[in-house]
Amino acid sequence: MKWCTMSFRDDFILAIHEKKRVFITVQTDEKGKIKRTCVPLDYGPSGRPRDGVDRYHLWDLDSPDGAHKLLILPSQLLDLKILADTFDPKEYVHGKTKWHIPRDWGKFS
Repeated sequence: MKWCTMSFRDDFILAIHEKKRVFITVQTDEKGKIKRTCVPLDYGPSGRPRDGVDRYHLWDLDSPDGAHKLLILPSQLLDLKILADTFDPKEYVHGKTKWHIPRDWGKFS
């Protein structure tokens, strides 16, 4: 049997294409290790901070501080699991967006 090992980035991009939520474990400077259920939005450099470094762009669904956008450096991501739960982009995307990862999300692409 041949085993296929995908990277977190590959899994993240697959979750974007399949519109699946992800469960992540992240090491943060402020709060230590956190675990969150998120909507994967994009992967690439961010508008803030403008340092050109690729990040995971997610919508954090179960933060104690309330739902919000989350930017994670690859070095911070300890684990990522694709969940069976799907999401509808219209609930999380508002207005025109320039994605780094092409996708087929209809008018939200």
